[in-house]
Amino acid sequence: MLTLTAGAGKVLRIVNVHAKSKFSKLKTLAQWQNRDREAILGALLARQKLSAEIGRLREYVLGDLMIPVGGPDACVILGDFNDGAYAELMEREFLIHNVLDELVGSFLEPGRYFRHAMAPDVLATASTVSFADPLEGGRVVEELIDHVLVSPEIWQAGGPFAIKPGSCQVETAAYAQFDATTSQRRRGDRPSDHRPVSVVLEY
Repeated sequence: MLTLTAGAGKVLRIVNVHAKSKFSKLKTLAQWQNRDREAILGALLARQKLSAEIGRLREYVLGDLMIPVGGPDACVILGDFNDGAYAELMEREFLIHNVLDELVGSFLEPGRYFRHAMAPDVLATASTVSFADPLEGGRVVEELIDHVLVSPEIWQAGGPFAIKPGSCQVETAAYAQFDATTSQRRRGDRPSDHRPVSVVLEY
């Protein structure tokens, strides 16, 4: 976590996240269709661990950081949330929370509700990672698992900070510039296996 004091009454807390990976023994469509007990329970446990981690993160931001509702401190939570493969499947079958929805909060507490920094039209088609989904027959799917979430002190008008309109985006060109892969897409050929996301904040 970083704390930036931009001026009197203008404090920005930046929380970097790299949530737990959801790798498990659930790797093939046949395992799912045959209800392979060990593989499915392993995948479910991985998502439960991720959910617990994200729940603790929200407690930390609202409790340990003591970010007061309506106070001068603004907060950005950003990074790799690892909420990609099997997310919709686990929600549908086991009613496991979407971790991003778990983190942003409840609309019943608007003073504590985080929003995504991307404009809705950008968010609708954004993607930061591609992978062959075993539960889709190996079809390559696109997922947005890297996010920038901002507190009300940023997304509400009149706060100490604001998002520069249209600035939150996936940096596809920057990613391609440093992609040293050839015909074999090896993870070690790139500084990251995800396309980065950026945003410009004004104060």
